[in-house]
Amino acid sequence: MHAASDKEIDQLAGGYGAFQPDVAGGLRAVRLRIATNEIPAAPVRPLRPRRWYAVAAAAAVLLALGYFTLLAGNVAIANEDSAPLATVLPDGTEVLLQQGATLRYDRSFNRAERRVSLQGQAFFQVTPDLDRPFLVANAGTELRVTGTAFNLRIDGQEMEVEVSEGSVALQRGALSTPVNAGECGLAKVGKAFTVLPAPNLNRHAWRTGKLHFVDTPLSEVLQTIRNNFAVSVELSNDCDFPVAGTFRADNPAAVLTAIARLGGGQVTPLGGRTDAFQLSLDCQD
Repeated sequence: MHAASDKEIDQLAGGYGAFQPDVAGGLRAVRLRIATNEIPAAPVRPLRPRRWYAVAAAAAVLLALGYFTLLAGNVAIANEDSAPLATVLPDGTEVLLQQGATLRYDRSFNRAERRVSLQGQAFFQVTPDLDRPFLVANAGTELRVTGTAFNLRIDGQEMEVEVSEGSVALQRGALSTPVNAGECGLAKVGKAFTVLPAPNLNRHAWRTGKLHFVDTPLSEVLQTIRNNFAVSVELSNDCDFPVAGTFRADNPAAVLTAIARLGGGQVTPLGGRTDAFQLSLDCQD
């Protein structure tokens, strides 16, 4: 087993074209078929130096006002944009933050240790340093890294890591479980660590702009969309048919709309929001 490279991701994902549903056997057997075309990668917004200048200027004002504890504490980088945000940590580690994600680290980062916290999802290319492991803690579990590339999602008390290069370790007390390249590790409070093969490249969709399904149950498709794009999707009934095809992943609403049309239903934004939808389908034979 080996880590999936960006080239392999591109080759697998390909592109998308016209939808061709297979309605044999009723709507429960609907399959979403999409011909492949080239799909560009998701746009990435760099963290520009002038933003740091603005932060430094604001920090100077806060220091004058006596907010020393704030300045001596954590550095926070939040992605409030709709595109992934690229940034580089003081040790040279490259991080790509999903929309809605926040990364925090202490101002002493890269002295004795390299410790960060994350809410949301991010892709890390960690600079190797055997003397100072890269650490991410959440809900009693610590992810320990020396130098590798991995996708990390932290949602509440759940931590999910998919390793592209090298290896990491999930730790809880004296327990340490390795997660190697091509594997996905899951940590939940009160449960044993789970490590599984990770051939599903859809966890990278938020940064590659591509979603690929092969006869995937609708329920799993919707969960993938929720995880990748930090959106809420409600299903109005118990429809669950297989979906196959490749989608542009920069517009989850468009994916939901295509599925709704095939299921004889519709997708509706909730409360006028752009990050919450209800999917209504007709699953009667």
